[in-house]
Amino acid sequence: KMPRMDGMDLLQRVRQKSKMPVIFLTSKDDEIDEVLGLRMGADDYVKKPFSQRLLVQRIRALLRRQDAISGDASGVEVEETKLMVRGNL
Repeated sequence: KMPRMDGMDLLQRVRQKSKMPVIFLTSKDDEIDEVLGLRMGADDYVKKPFSQRLLVQRIRALLRRQDAISGDASGVEVEETKLMVRGNL
């Protein structure tokens, strides 16, 4: 659980100021939580436990889609990713 506010509250605040891509990483496994997160503007919803390799590929796919939407012809180059883990993911 996040301190001070939950992920849905944080997403609401982020969406008020930004269209940056958001991926929920959560231990909630009810379908209604996933539906709510996606309806509120999350781009993806990943339930714990998850594969770090799969998460990296989801991030890369999201960045590619974001690049295609923005029309940036240079493309998004994602280097070999080093994951920084904070807490118990």
